[in-house]
Amino acid sequence: MGSVREITGEKVEAAGGEVMNIYISSSWKQRERVRALAIRLRVAGHEVYDFTDPACRNTVEIPPERFPEQFDPSKHVYHEYINVPEWRSAVECNRQALELCNLCVLLLPCGNDAHADWAYAVGAGIRSAVVGQPRAGERTPSHMWADAILPDESALMSWLAELAAEKSEHDRVADLADAASL
Repeated sequence: MGSVREITGEKVEAAGGEVMNIYISSSWKQRERVRALAIRLRVAGHEVYDFTDPACRNTVEIPPERFPEQFDPSKHVYHEYINVPEWRSAVECNRQALELCNLCVLLLPCGNDAHADWAYAVGAGIRSAVVGQPRAGERTPSHMWADAILPDESALMSWLAELAAEKSEHDRVADLADAASL
């Protein structure tokens, strides 16, 4: 389930040598952006969990159009409404992928479920980035928990390259220090 390596058996190397396992959290309404970002990250050598890509999950796709009836408290009891086996499987699949990732990207705009996944990662101490802009009139101060708030996908790619360069420099200095201590 989930990672490029697990799906394809390929060994991938990211620029700078660090392979990141990246979870993209967003809205099904953003599926084209999510897929495009996932491809871009994979080309850069990272493993990516893309909830919109059936190859990444071991559950069926559950885009909103599959379950179009919105919750209505005058018609539904919430715990009965939400107790759909496909939703339970998808949520568990996402949780497992979140526990394997070392970066969670929240791609805005998005809704409650995407924010819940992102907050789960933040609470677990996983590095995160918020990418994009919220809808007009919306704001989420907890986005300040992110390691980076970036305007777009290109800025995310630049930030990841900077992280890789910093890690490479850190590793080089550590290697020199180890060599000097011999």
